[in-house]
Amino acid sequence: MTAQTLLEELKAVTEFATQDLILPTARQDPSARPYAREEPDARAPAVYIPRVPDGRQAKKKVPYVLHMVESFHDWHDSTHIPFAQIVVRSILTVWSANEMEGLFYLYNLYETIRVDLLKRINIGKQFTLDLGSENGLHFTPYTELEPPYFAGEMISVWRVPGVGREIRFDKKIDPRPKCPGEGIHIEYGM
Repeated sequence: MTAQTLLEELKAVTEFATQDLILPTARQDPSARPYAREEPDARAPAVYIPRVPDGRQAKKKVPYVLHMVESFHDWHDSTHIPFAQIVVRSILTVWSANEMEGLFYLYNLYETIRVDLLKRINIGKQFTLDLGSENGLHFTPYTELEPPYFAGEMISVWRVPGVGREIRFDKKIDPRPKCPGEGIHIEYGM
């Protein structure tokens, strides 16, 4: 549940940060769907977790930001207090008929999210952007894509609450204490 909560919090923060960032939408062939409702020419980017709905139609949903968990890490530091890190990969996509503008739209989208995350550092009262790690916050544009689509990935590393282990001090071995927490002590570390 921690990863899901982190993604939901990151989605809310991204939606708030980019709500005033109006980017051009991917233009569709009007003859393909003659009775379809007109899509706006520009809008704030949509934010998806953990996948783009109907991935086959991903190009039609541009601009968007996709947040997904890349990896989890659990360990303890020198103080023997357990902690965990979640690495989140965020895919940023924009559309532009002009190649130079498309790259600037992509950089502007990244910079908007980056500045907001660096101002906050903490989201959801339990997740902290880990800037001390090797890739605390990192962006790489995809250079192999052809215009009019432009994309890049942002890697962010989040420190999340660790899990302690239970040690029983009562003499009877009863897996169900009489009262919640009775006879249980939480120990951090080894």
